[in-house]
Amino acid sequence: MLVEWLTQRGLGEGEAIAIDGNTLRGIHGETVPGVYLVSAFTQTSGLVLAQEATPGKGGAESAAAKAILARLALPGHTVTGDAELFGPPSPASASPGACSTSARG
Repeated sequence: MLVEWLTQRGLGEGEAIAIDGNTLRGIHGETVPGVYLVSAFTQTSGLVLAQEATPGKGGAESAAAKAILARLALPGHTVTGDAELFGPPSPASASPGACSTSARG
């Protein structure tokens, strides 16, 4: 049912889905703290599929991304995210001569 609804609104077959976290700040400056949201959105049509509030980056962002993916269950779509979704690098990947890849949104 969700897939049908999204298709009617422009979700393309196999369209990539990006997951990213952002801090939303209000108009009250530093007196009112911002809200940190992790969102899943389609990269071509720009549909926001889900959002999850978290206390901040790091493990909380990763947990929110996993919760979003569990709710969406959209087979056939590639999901992308930035390095913060995967946590800190392991000691092996930080050693001299190690090769790593990353993507930026």
